Amino acid sequence: AELFSLPLHPEAAHVVARFEGSLDLLPQPSQRDLREDPWYGRYRSTPTALDIQERTAIVVTYRDAYRYQRKRRSTWRETFAGKPERIALPEIHGLESGAISSDGERLVLVGEREDGVGRMGIYEVKL
Repeated sequence: AELFSLPLHPEAAHVVARFEGSLDLLPQPSQRDLREDPWYGRYRSTPTALDIQERTAIVVTYRDAYRYQRKRRSTWRETFAGKPERIALPEIHGLESGAISSDGERLVLVGEREDGVGRMGIYEVKL
């Protein structure tokens, strides 16, 4: 997974995204993931959402979330090059969206609706 940034208020109509780093230290699928479900298991560590609040970034994958804490005078590129803190998540079907709550104390998550019908719950995980 790679991260890029764009200016919020571009000065030109044509803008080139700036490379901010790779998430090389996100855990990869385990042998158990691959054995239990060869197709889905290989995607368990795929990032599906990213939210940044002040100096905290949370990357959500199909399995867990990972917190990156940017230190003073550090860049996001330096921060994302480090090892993140794992946040265990409940089993959520098709986990596709996550955001840090406005008070910074919870992670709000939503998954896909099974077969694209019905309702999907909103989950909160204390950070």
